[in-house]
Amino acid sequence: MNKGIYFRRRWGRTLALLAVLLILLNLQRLLADPTTPNPGEAGPVVINEFLAANGGGFLDEDGDPSDWIELYNRTATDINLVGWSLSDDPARPTKWVFEDDLVIPGGGYLLVMASGKDRSQIDAEDGERYVHTNFRLNSQQGFLALYSPTSRRFMDASAIEYGQQFEDVSYGRIGDGYGYLANPTPGAANDTDQVWQDLLPAVQFSPSRGFYDEPFLLTLSVDDPEAVIRYTTDGSTPTEEHGHLYREPIPITTTTAVRAAAFRPGYRPGLAVTHTYIFPADVARQPAEPPGFPATWGTHAIDFGGYQAGTPQEADYAMDPRIVEDPRYGPMVQEGLLALPTISLVTDQDALFEIYSRPRDRGREMERPVSVEWIDPQGQVPDFQLNAGLRIQGGAGRWEFMPKHSFRLFFRREYGAAYLTVPIFANSPVDRFDTLILRGGVDRSFAGHPWAPDNPIDHRLDTYARDEWARASQIAMSGLGSHGRFVHLYLNGLYWGIYNLVERPDESFAAAYLGGQKEEWSSANHSGPVSGPQDRINVLIQLAQAGGLADPEKYATMLEFIDPIQFSDYIILNWYAGNRDWPENNWYVVVQNPAGRNLFFVWDAERTWEDGAAIVLGSDGFEGAPYPNVVKRVFTALMENPEFRLLFADRLYRHLYHDGALSQKNALARWEAITAPLEKAIAAESARWGDVRYPEPITPDDWQRARALVAEQMVGNADRLMEMARAQGFYPPIDPPTFSQQGGTFADRLALTLSAPEGEIYYTLDGSDPRQPGTGQVAPGARRYQGDPLLLTTATTVKARVKVGETWSALQEATFRREGQRSDVRITEIMYDPVGGNDYEFIELKNLGSVTARLGGAYFEGIDFVFPRYTRLAPGAFLVLVRDFKDFRRRYPEAEIGGIYQGRLANEGETIALYSATGQLITSVTYSSDDGWPQSAAGAGDSLVLVDPQGDPNLPESWRASAELYGSPGRDDPPVE
Repeated sequence: MNKGIYFRRRWGRTLALLAVLLILLNLQRLLADPTTPNPGEAGPVVINEFLAANGGGFLDEDGDPSDWIELYNRTATDINLVGWSLSDDPARPTKWVFEDDLVIPGGGYLLVMASGKDRSQIDAEDGERYVHTNFRLNSQQGFLALYSPTSRRFMDASAIEYGQQFEDVSYGRIGDGYGYLANPTPGAANDTDQVWQDLLPAVQFSPSRGFYDEPFLLTLSVDDPEAVIRYTTDGSTPTEEHGHLYREPIPITTTTAVRAAAFRPGYRPGLAVTHTYIFPADVARQPAEPPGFPATWGTHAIDFGGYQAGTPQEADYAMDPRIVEDPRYGPMVQEGLLALPTISLVTDQDALFEIYSRPRDRGREMERPVSVEWIDPQGQVPDFQLNAGLRIQGGAGRWEFMPKHSFRLFFRREYGAAYLTVPIFANSPVDRFDTLILRGGVDRSFAGHPWAPDNPIDHRLDTYARDEWARASQIAMSGLGSHGRFVHLYLNGLYWGIYNLVERPDESFAAAYLGGQKEEWSSANHSGPVSGPQDRINVLIQLAQAGGLADPEKYATMLEFIDPIQFSDYIILNWYAGNRDWPENNWYVVVQNPAGRNLFFVWDAERTWEDGAAIVLGSDGFEGAPYPNVVKRVFTALMENPEFRLLFADRLYRHLYHDGALSQKNALARWEAITAPLEKAIAAESARWGDVRYPEPITPDDWQRARALVAEQMVGNADRLMEMARAQGFYPPIDPPTFSQQGGTFADRLALTLSAPEGEIYYTLDGSDPRQPGTGQVAPGARRYQGDPLLLTTATTVKARVKVGETWSALQEATFRREGQRSDVRITEIMYDPVGGNDYEFIELKNLGSVTARLGGAYFEGIDFVFPRYTRLAPGAFLVLVRDFKDFRRRYPEAEIGGIYQGRLANEGETIALYSATGQLITSVTYSSDDGWPQSAAGAGDSLVLVDPQGDPNLPESWRASAELYGSPGRDDPPVE
């Protein structure tokens, strides 16, 4: 090693140790009162102003409303910022470093975008005008600091610990401290004409929101003796001029929503806080004409179902006494109100019923601010409240003659929180949402579509659970789908019925579950584009229309735009449930740009389970539709190819039999699990909406019969669908072989027998297909079964098919594991500082164990990536994650790409950790560019390669530089000669 490099590194380590000491000495001072640092102690460049909630008043060069940080050079001398750093983490002062020469003039300002886009250069020719950090600012509260590159790094830091931020209100220097600036001035001196010293704390409520049986006194308080509190009980937001002035405890004697905020001159008011107090006995007596609520909800737009255009839509509020006072159902009503979590929406009464009276009006102009509360009597999810936006949601459910409308919630910074960050859905790794939908059951609810007399719908068959079952089944089949759960909904203190709270499968959903930023994803549905460029779905449609996919090259091109496994599962699910309102309608698709594959998701599946399985492909689509029956076009085109036909048959058999997601046992179990929480709760829904369509109300007994009818259709449904598929040529005429044991564990050895009524059985034990893809011949590694049992002594995946002439059966597959064997996924190669730039980075994983690893929902620390829910990694198999698709493909044309991550690997070293979907550590490594780690991996073209899987992965001796320049992603690195 060059001695100069060696001593510089030794000196660098010494400085690092000194830096640690300085952290200990100075961090307490910085955090004790970081919002008011002494400018005399700060460095020459300071954080002068930042905006953590950009509502769109200032756009970056991409046209995005990125957060921004303004730096100010307090001296008269130009300062080069190379080596300076910005961080939102006090434990990582070099989280984002100015890597290139960037001069801030004396007395001048520099604007840095806190966008997470991680751009360290300004290139005017490419339209770049700003540098971008690799992090975004937290609009709730956070830490932000600027560090100099000198030995005085921590003493010269400009550090701020800030609280709640607000849309288009910046936070900046005011004299010797910091405060809120009503008029942001990016790139210029701060405007201090309208400022607030600080944010007033939230009002405290005692007791808290929840369910109550007896009246009580409500106490309000705020941690500021000079602040006053104003409150309202009519849903409106309290202001300095509006609301009751709080002077003494408030008597709460009935179901009441209380909103309160604190006020003080010179301070920004705290956010209005809402607490809803629910008295179940009071809810059961909910009247037809509650005080303050409108008697009508607009007018009917058309003549339909007995309603006449122009006539008022009469409001419906009452709980039906025929249910509440019935000795069979009455006790169930109050008990049922506690059987599900509750969502309470509270807002200005006029705003609420403006959108409710104009349900067919869409867009941002029909969004109204609303308080959202979660009250869970079972305590599974902690109670919370935050402010959001509210709109009417849906298609047919928007018509005035549908009195129970669905809603959509929007979590935006302008309301106080950019996201809802709560683990709402069990068994989901996602706990951050920017939108959620409250589905009211639409035209399959007790208050559903009033069809004409010659085409009636018996709402006594409504279960509320068909759509939830379909979405849960897609998750069970493919590992990815939108989650949902049932809740009771209240509007301004009035009970509104049972709703299905669900995720919308759009670009935010895709980024949350599959990685990347939502801006990289596009989405569409049957109504047209939802977000992002539609290039990849348009190309998919063009390829399907062109057809000719029997040609292997055309088929291979098609597979660049569609995931054949996920798409097959999607088709099979809709057929199995007999979806009658699809595929011209009711689908969502997402795709990641620039090279992702379109993924389809079930949506609005109420018209299922009318008569069991049905193979439905529909017409070519509605005239003028933006995407005329894209599902049918794609499926029909794919079926031209024999490889897809057999893959589709494989998925049919896999899901319908044995332990498949659509086997009778699992389909019924899922139905029972989904409907069980509704058994008690349905009585409250019956009282609220059961009297809308019939002279006699729909009762809980009617619901139980509807529930049982669906379960009856599931019995034998797999065989029915298989017969239909075979009759229409979607399934081979011969059956797969059967195994004497369908997978599982064994002690020391297992004798496995295979059988089939006709043909020859071919099998493999290495996880490969016995049929050779493309040629249709017997695969080179396959063996013909001779009748003797297969003796298994270790973990083995057995795959087998029957061959009769030139026809192959669907695949029979089972995995066997000897007791004690397991998977062992490791990070085996890291390219963290590649020649040519960060876009050539990659991380390689390998399963060193003897059992297939299930990585669905697993996620990283160090980079941003979540594995799709159906991800499997076989023993000995590799999986490569890359930072940029195009650059990686140019350098490594043969390597298979397993996914594209966001963020970047730190050139100086960091910790990369992989966690399971449940948060258990799978593997991790803390690498470095120094301290004995291979030096050629630090920018000289080599990667880090794991050479001692049994050693400590955090020690440099467990790794070496790659034998090949640029590494060997997706394969074992050659030995060093």
